[in-house]
Amino acid sequence: MDDKNKHQFVCLYESKECPFRKLSDADCSWTGTLSDIAAHVRSDHSSEAIQDVRRFKVKLLDISKESHYRQAVLILGELFYLTWETGSDVFSFAVSHFGRKDEAEDIKYKIKIGSSEENVSMTRQCHSYLQGGLKNLQPGNCVTLHYGTLLEYLSESGDLLCEIEIGSNRLNVFLSEDMQECLPVFSLMYSKLHFIRRSYFVPRLGNSFHPFIPHFS
Repeated sequence: MDDKNKHQFVCLYESKECPFRKLSDADCSWTGTLSDIAAHVRSDHSSEAIQDVRRFKVKLLDISKESHYRQAVLILGELFYLTWETGSDVFSFAVSHFGRKDEAEDIKYKIKIGSSEENVSMTRQCHSYLQGGLKNLQPGNCVTLHYGTLLEYLSESGDLLCEIEIGSNRLNVFLSEDMQECLPVFSLMYSKLHFIRRSYFVPRLGNSFHPFIPHFS
């Protein structure tokens, strides 16, 4: 086993603390391996995570030049962390996958910023949490936009609406375009270390949610 593979093997099985303890100062003493984190979040932090939705919208409240937002997302039992930051006149967004690097390389995410009339859309490859944790907000590793350009897409109240989709090339399933108006919307507010989420109208398709990871062409 070469040094690179040995390092990944150690990272996969070494004990890690609950990500909510680090990100939102939650009083959680849980520790476990990377593969166990998703089950822990679904069991003990389900109210703090967006779960099993095909595509969704996030409204960033009161965005400013020094804003930081985080959101956990569970899809098909896999855990992702969404990270937004503004600073040094740059807006950055990335999605980290709590899994192996080779698994993350098969996953892409798409973000559309703005309204249905005026928006900008970008697609990037997901990165593994093992690749620098949640510190992948560097050009080339994430979506970046100049802060001045970002201001063009804010609502009159200063909020930013983001439509997000996380997908894998392994599956070929999309949400139909006529369902756009029914997408669930989650609002995020940044306040010191605590991230407060308020959700609005989470629609059901039929009698239950239909979780999946859509395909990107």
